[in-house]
Amino acid sequence: GDPVEGQARDEERHSETDPAQYRHAVELPPGHAERERGDARRHGEPGEADDPDLLADEEPEDDSERDRVLDRLDSFFCGLPAEDRQYLRDDVTDRAVIERWTSNIDPDRVLAILALRDGQIVGDATLHVAELGWTKHMGEIRCVVAGELQNKGLGTQLVAALMKHAMRRKLKKVCVMMMDCQQSVNGTFERIGFKRSAVLPAYVVDMHGVEHDLIVMTNTIENVWRRMEELVHEMDSGGGRS
Repeated sequence: GDPVEGQARDEERHSETDPAQYRHAVELPPGHAERERGDARRHGEPGEADDPDLLADEEPEDDSERDRVLDRLDSFFCGLPAEDRQYLRDDVTDRAVIERWTSNIDPDRVLAILALRDGQIVGDATLHVAELGWTKHMGEIRCVVAGELQNKGLGTQLVAALMKHAMRRKLKKVCVMMMDCQQSVNGTFERIGFKRSAVLPAYVVDMHGVEHDLIVMTNTIENVWRRMEELVHEMDSGGGRS
């Protein structure tokens, strides 16, 4: 069968049980949307990329800390616009779903990056990796940003952080999947270098049970990173934000 379609089936089957390692955070100071981010520029080869200046490590040390992360995630997802939640893979208003994500951690399969502002989560991005099989060289990116910070560069910054982890894992390609109606998401990933690779007709349903085509976008990590560098240069030159 088609390996892209096969991966789509595997991801759909495991979407509710994939644990995430919430050990990194992007701490956003006041005025993030107006902040220049020149420090995110790469120096040298892709694997030597500097961390964006807003990145910091944050790893839960015990159960109480993990509970605080869980509470933050619960608040973040419940606070998303209803339209955004409608197209997510799982019912993120169900706390049990969030609990499954943060338990039985397997860092070899999933890495998550959180964006924090005033101690509250405003963005969540994850990199999903298959340890074996046809797609072990590929990572899937998923990214959700709070409504008030969409189209202000935060999603691009979160994806950049995941891309650097993908390079450290020596992955070759990345992909992202979305419903056909998610035009804004599609445009965002196109801007950072992703190309449409497949469309699976009437393959997924939203939270209301409505069928949608599944769009699969991919590219090599090298190509995506090069495009993200170009965007950083454009932002530094006053050419706008992604």
